[in-house]
Amino acid sequence: MNISEFLQGETGSRIISEISKKIGSTDKEVGSMLNEAASVLLEMLHKNSSSKEGEESLSKALEQHDGSILDNIPESLDHENTAIDGHKILGNILGEDRNSVEETLASKTGADASKVSSALVYLAL
Repeated sequence: MNISEFLQGETGSRIISEISKKIGSTDKEVGSMLNEAASVLLEMLHKNSSSKEGEESLSKALEQHDGSILDNIPESLDHENTAIDGHKILGNILGEDRNSVEETLASKTGADASKVSSALVYLAL
């Protein structure tokens, strides 16, 4: 299953719906943002993990996340540390490129850059 298929499935639809509510957007707009953003984030993860140091950093980060966020999406997205964790993860994945990635995604999707930024925080989790 690829990321687009996941986002179109039941769990993906719930994620999109909850993120839409959190950032004040439509499901269609968020779905478009997440489809575009997922491939960029995966590409950057691949790039970052191509070195031994990057691979170790990614492995360490993944050990901290067990996938339980998907068990109760609304509650998980409302948790007080969710946005903080999402910002940290994005910083690690995108580094200095974060603003340009957000602007590019906003341009591709027609969404406001601030909404793209907010959606990315949740997608990174």
